[in-house]
Parts: sequence; structure tokens; C-alpha cells
Amino acid sequence: LFWLAGGALLATVVVATLHFSEARDFVQLAEHSEPSWLLLAVLFQAATYFAQGEVLRCVGRAGRFPLRISTVYKLSLAKLFVEQALPSAGLSGTFMLAKLLEQRGMPRVLVATAVVIDLTSYYVAYVLSLTAALIFTAVHGEASRSILVVSAVFALYAVALSAAILTLSGRGVPSVNVRAR
Repeated sequence: LFWLAGGALLATVVVATLHFSEARDFVQLAEHSEPSWLLLAVLFQAATYFAQGEVLRCVGRAGRFPLRISTVYKLSLAKLFVEQALPSAGLSGTFMLAKLLEQRGMPRVLVATAVVIDLTSYYVAYVLSLTAALIFTAVHGEASRSILVVSAVFALYAVALSAAILTLSGRGVPSVNVRAR
């Protein structure tokens, strides 16, 4: 028990020290930042939430279940927050989003469609962003072999996962013929 308490105290000191040095680094970074770049970053982040919400609105419109811009923006913000708080390759926020859409009365088939399109677009966006970043680093001569290898592995994973999601999303689902009587 004595060793366990000592280990916990040591871990607390190490974590506190690391966080203090991170705070100091953050202050240094903020002092040297350019407000125009910060504003641009905020605008891009807001555009991310908007794009995420528009994916949901498109699915809702296609299924005759309209969603308000303010609603999907809030859902998107909540989803991306959960994904940051509980990193799980986009799944934690997606599960929460599906639950919230169901609570709003969206039919399950539309929720499933939204999830498939959301996850696929999530990984497509990552691959496109990664490609842009790699081009930028290559143009500036900063692309190392290790960065390229790790990036290629991630891109292959993301493309394979997106293809698997799209391929498996319709399997085992009986087709439904709706006829007017």
C-alpha cells in the first residue's frame, strides 16, 4: 500500500509537471501567433461543423425528414467534441450522433444511411487533407521517408475502411418495394 501510494504521488507529480510545461509552451506559442492565421483556423473549424451538418441535412432531405441548420450544427459540434474527448476513429461521436437523430424521430434507415455517409466522408476528408499536407511538405522539402510511410499506411487504412463501410452497408438488408395501393 505504501509503494502504491508513492507511485501514485510520483505519477501525479510527473503529470502535473508535463502539463505545466505544456501550458508554458502554449503561452509562448500564443505570444508569437498571428491573429489573421488564428481567425482563418477558427473559420475553417466552423466550416467543418457546417459541412458535417450538411451531410446530415442532405440525408434528411433525401428521406423527407428535414433538419434545421441550427439543429445539425449543434449535433455536429457535439459529435466532433465527443470524438475529441473519446478518440475512437470517429466511432464514439458517430454512435452518439445516431442516438440523437433517433431521439429526434429520424427513421432508423435514415440514421443508418447518415452513419454510413458520415463515416465515409470523415475518412475521405482525412485522406484529402493528408494529401494536401503531404504536397505542401514535399514542396517545401520537409517530407521525410517516415512521414510518407506512416501517411501512406493511414491513407490505405482509411480508403479500405471507407470501401468496406460502403460495401457492407447494404448487405443483408432486404429490398423494399413500396407500391401505391
